[in-house]
Amino acid sequence: MATQLSKLTLSNGLQFPSIGYGTGGLTDAEILKKSLAVVIESGYRHIDTAQMYSNEHIIGEFLDETIKSKKFDA
Repeated sequence: MATQLSKLTLSNGLQFPSIGYGTGGLTDAEILKKSLAVVIESGYRHIDTAQMYSNEHIIGEFLDETIKSKKFDA
């Protein structure tokens, strides 16, 4: 049974999950993409990254592939 993420209501009335997914230390492309698939499927919409993590290109590829394949429900 999937756990519902708690959500915040934004000023425009839309709801946004109150927790994000940190990607620090994840530089293996296969592991990172699999973990991103799980968290996106679970409802996460905030992916924390930084230049110092050196994984933005992997996250970008994953999001591009996911959005183009319409597996992402914003």
